[in-house]
Amino acid sequence: MVEGTDDARSSRFAVWITLLSVLPELITAGVLLVTTFRTPPPAQAETQPTGPVAATPRPSSAAPTVSTRPSTPVPVPPPVVVPSVVVPPVDRPLVGAACVPGVWKARSVTGRPPGTGITLGLVGEGHVMTFTALGGGMVDNGGGMWLAGQDGARSVKVLTTGTNAFQWQSTAQGLALTYGASTLVVSSYTNDVLQSSGPSRYPDKTVSFSCAGDGLRLVDGDSTTDLTRVP
Repeated sequence: MVEGTDDARSSRFAVWITLLSVLPELITAGVLLVTTFRTPPPAQAETQPTGPVAATPRPSSAAPTVSTRPSTPVPVPPPVVVPSVVVPPVDRPLVGAACVPGVWKARSVTGRPPGTGITLGLVGEGHVMTFTALGGGMVDNGGGMWLAGQDGARSVKVLTTGTNAFQWQSTAQGLALTYGASTLVVSSYTNDVLQSSGPSRYPDKTVSFSCAGDGLRLVDGDSTTDLTRVP
């Protein structure tokens, strides 16, 4: 019994030795068979981030666009700067009144005092008006300027003395006169009898004007004054 058992063990040991010697070849053959006959697994989808799936752009079948523009960039012109219109101050006359600056002496004055229907005219020496090129001016009545007229059977006279400074500016409507410091005194007479006398000041107004040679005419709603340039 012991001897038979040893023979059996020797036989099994020989079988194991044989199997171990051919095992690498069997493994290699099995791998080749599996590789040859197995069905390839489906392509694993690429993991996409959570959220809406972006559409895959399809290649455009349209022909490529050929640019017809020159390769050299076209220079862009600089923006046009429109200068702002600056209105000159009141002490600067506007262009168009170049004949006005100078010294002028009144040779004819006619007008109607406000609130009356009486027409008065210059008697004797007239006042002197000075217009500076910078828009300043002065009315000088000297020793006195007389205006006289008739109110029916009554004679009416007005005497103005003193000076009145002003600023002037040429506008679309004419010469804008803005009066300032004044030493005027106005006295009125009826039939050569003094009726009133006191300080006064010329009212601000805009007068139309025209120049002709050495003459200057000023016209407003109440009066017309013709002046001659003083050399």
